Amino acid sequence: MKEQIIKEFMELLEKAVDKPFEIINEVEPGVKMETEALSSDHTIGIYCKLLPLKVREQLDGFKKIHISELLPICNNGSVEYFECIKLRKAKFRSEWLQYIEEGFDATVDEVKYPALSVLGTLHVLYNRFNNANIFLNDKVPMPLLLSPEPIREIGNGLFPAICIQAYSGTSPIPTNIHVEVSMEYARIWVPGVHTYYKKI
Repeated sequence: MKEQIIKEFMELLEKAVDKPFEIINEVEPGVKMETEALSSDHTIGIYCKLLPLKVREQLDGFKKIHISELLPICNNGSVEYFECIKLRKAKFRSEWLQYIEEGFDATVDEVKYPALSVLGTLHVLYNRFNNANIFLNDKVPMPLLLSPEPIREIGNGLFPAICIQAYSGTSPIPTNIHVEVSMEYARIWVPGVHTYYKKI
């Protein structure tokens, strides 16, 4: 049932945010995981039973917000991003966002979310479920979390939850949005993560 919920929502969201999605139920060949769907650029994830591990680890820092609490960032007269001003120059440990064994203190210049991804997801949630909640972690530059459910009810397998990657500049902040990844697999990507964050 949860795979069907993800597939149905994925098809609606593909049109709203203009991105293709792929159903994923194993991260590496032969290693099964809870089903998720990720956009082709890995900036949007759809979940039903489990949120990404890194989001789950920081879930206590998420709080419900209204879209008006994010600052619209315009380009050529159109809203391009929504920014969380409180997270400018935020200090965090890099392992909070990625699977790395030895983290370091880091910052990013800004934390913002693509307007099309946010508004498209809100549109689909309201039209499909007549409700949409936005949850933001204003301490750590985590993905934005959207769901028709209250945060403590996410993961009951009846409704989708959506994570939208944060950006700094024109690049996504690399938070791992897989439900689960083994350290052996994650080590492949660690060198790239180390070059992205600004070390303190």
